[in-house]
Amino acid sequence: MSLASIDVAADLAALAAMDRAGLAERWASAFGCPAPRSCQSTLLRCALGWHVQMQALRQSVGPRQVDRTAKGLKRAAAAGP
Repeated sequence: MSLASIDVAADLAALAAMDRAGLAERWASAFGCPAPRSCQSTLLRCALGWHVQMQALRQSVGPRQVDRTAKGLKRAAAAGP
């Protein structure tokens, strides 16, 4: 297990334990804007979890590889089934 995955596991566990106010505070820190008022805790938690995982991925493989992978996924989604 890499150091990044240990951090991810701890961050995801912390998110799971947070109430909506804590999630909103974490959202503002992560995204630089207030959390949408209409979003429930579940959506905030999922989006923040995704953010944590993407940061860990960027650290482990580098931002260029992440960008390349994202572009490939967009092309595949646009092509359809």
